[in-house]
Amino acid sequence: MIKFFRKIRQNLLSEGKTGKYLKYAVGEIVLVVIGILIALQINNWNEYQKQLKTEKEILKELKIGLESDYNNITTSIDDHLEFIRSQEIIIDWIDRNYEYNDSLIPHFKHMHFTSLFFPKDAQFKSLNQFGLRNISNKALGDQLTDLYDFIYKDILYWQNEYKNTSIDFRSTLDELGFEFVKDTTEITIDQKPTDPTALQSNKAFLYNLKGTSATLKIYTEHKLKIARKEILKTINMIEKEIEQD
Repeated sequence: MIKFFRKIRQNLLSEGKTGKYLKYAVGEIVLVVIGILIALQINNWNEYQKQLKTEKEILKELKIGLESDYNNITTSIDDHLEFIRSQEIIIDWIDRNYEYNDSLIPHFKHMHFTSLFFPKDAQFKSLNQFGLRNISNKALGDQLTDLYDFIYKDILYWQNEYKNTSIDFRSTLDELGFEFVKDTTEITIDQKPTDPTALQSNKAFLYNLKGTSATLKIYTEHKLKIARKEILKTINMIEKEIEQD
């Protein structure tokens, strides 16, 4: 095409048609510029498609990690609710001054032990390397930032608080007198007080147990359950993004 225009220009010059020569020269420049712009547009489109493909691959991996987080946090919530129930049974036994019986034994081990939740963040790190600002859906990018940088960090903070409270409480049990016994399955270990009457009248023990239980309730109801809801919301947003063409 350029050779064709060059030949025309040469003919126009040889014929002394300067005005037409300039018009053809300008037209040739315009065509070249248009060609460059089209090529750039095509290249940008191709790069954008590659970016979308990479984004969806990362989001698919992120969804797998979040589904695992959802299952793990649900397990933790279920465990915590069981522990809270046991703690309330022991507290009620003390507050109402009930007579001790061995049915309390399984509940003593739930006074301070609990399961921990650790979010999977490898996929989010991959997304950070890709660039959160490159996420095409800004609302999804904001949701991911909120979940990983704020909600998860808040969970780990409260989990550490409960862990420390639980450790401090557990350290007092040796002084109060507890012995370990096999449960009915002969698999796990239960605890029972060596002197239930003395334990029942120990105000410090009751105070520490109520504090530990209160911390676990706040952590479970106001942190883990909210986090689980946000995890599910994020999974749904990712699914919608992946399904888009």
